[in-house]
Amino acid sequence: MSEEFNNKIIKCKEAPYLALSSCFFLYPLYIGFSCQVYNYSIPLLFSWVASVNYWRNPRHSWRRDVDISFSTISCIMFSYLFIFVLKNPIYYMNIVGAYSLFRKSSLLFEQDCPHWWKYHVLFHLVSSWNTYIVLQHVCLSKAREHGGS
Repeated sequence: MSEEFNNKIIKCKEAPYLALSSCFFLYPLYIGFSCQVYNYSIPLLFSWVASVNYWRNPRHSWRRDVDISFSTISCIMFSYLFIFVLKNPIYYMNIVGAYSLFRKSSLLFEQDCPHWWKYHVLFHLVSSWNTYIVLQHVCLSKAREHGGS
């Protein structure tokens, strides 16, 4: 199976776009580190590094496993925060949108559709926006707690 996967993914000339779209997470990372919420920023940093490292040369290898592991951890952590900390039903549609884009990109990839990667880039965009919303909320809450604006 991994040989079939490698043959499929090696043809992915769009991999640089996916590596670049992983950089959408740099702004939420900046926000998180600037307000010192390291418990959220550090896992996100590991996830970002793993993602860029994987998409620079996508192959079924330990790099893919590391990317999937860190991405899953970040996804669970930020989804939890999105649902149980923000508690705003309007934002739930953002989570559904992100998961839908990821699922669509996966299905299209399996069907050899040449446009699958566009959905994955959109998934990165929506996920980074969701991450930004959570970190901005956490940072503002932290500032209020400590008597800031």
